[in-house]
Amino acid sequence: MSLPAALERYVQNRTRSAAYLTFAAVPGGSSQLGGGAVVDRWPVCTGCGRPLYHLLTLDLTVAPQPLPAPGLAFFYCLSCAPSDHRDCGWHAGFSTGGVYQPQPPVPDQSEQPGPLVLLTDQAAGLAEVRMGADWPGTFDPALRRRLIKAGEAAPAPSRSGADRLLRLSLREPNGEVIDLQIGLTPATNVDEFVKVMTANRTIVSMSVEPLMDPTDYFSPYRDRLSELRGGMVVSKIGGWQDGWQEPRFHRCSCGGSLEHVATIASDGVCPFVVGDSGALYFMGCSKPGCGEELFWWLDYT
Repeated sequence: MSLPAALERYVQNRTRSAAYLTFAAVPGGSSQLGGGAVVDRWPVCTGCGRPLYHLLTLDLTVAPQPLPAPGLAFFYCLSCAPSDHRDCGWHAGFSTGGVYQPQPPVPDQSEQPGPLVLLTDQAAGLAEVRMGADWPGTFDPALRRRLIKAGEAAPAPSRSGADRLLRLSLREPNGEVIDLQIGLTPATNVDEFVKVMTANRTIVSMSVEPLMDPTDYFSPYRDRLSELRGGMVVSKIGGWQDGWQEPRFHRCSCGGSLEHVATIASDGVCPFVVGDSGALYFMGCSKPGCGEELFWWLDYT
């Protein structure tokens, strides 16, 4: 199903560029998942004191939009298993200085209680950066309103099997008025049905009208989005924030809106998995000078 012309124009006007990431099973790219990291001093967990696991280093200079730093190194405690930036057990570094240090030994999977589980200690380096277009996801409030409005303007036959809607107001013997809306199938004899419904009741008003459902433009839009990105939730820097579930955070504590920094999907050769092939999301405050530098969370899907 194609999108209405007005909806197509709307999303085209909201197009952003994104740097789509395809990871290989060998290290060496300017962005990397797992493996050693370039740091001044290896960070430790403030909760349990263990060395943190280097989840990723991203080269943010490939982003088409301005981001707060040229690089992001993110470290995670597999034992304390934080689920977002409000928990202890993680560290983010925005500088690119330091010396290369190997990944410290990590706990085995029996000691990894959280939704993020390490699959291998082999790093996955950046194999390719593909610059491409990105559209907002269906959790975007303005887009949702547009999709619903377009569906209501182009109703489709009801999926319930009913083709007519009976609106009936009846007065009970005690004087109470009840309002009914009943779907009628093609086989329903309206006169006989009303006769049964109005036994010992008085008809106040009655009408029969065609029954139509709003057209579902969410599914074809998601198909277009998946085709545009190369998948619904993919690894990328910049572009629009989107995921399998509603974003966990929308605004900074200062009141500024959050902008997408990066998404890392735990699929393919990713050395870790989030839940059932979920993802790791990073967002930053759009307000200049804000002290809240990084918002992140895990999507367990």
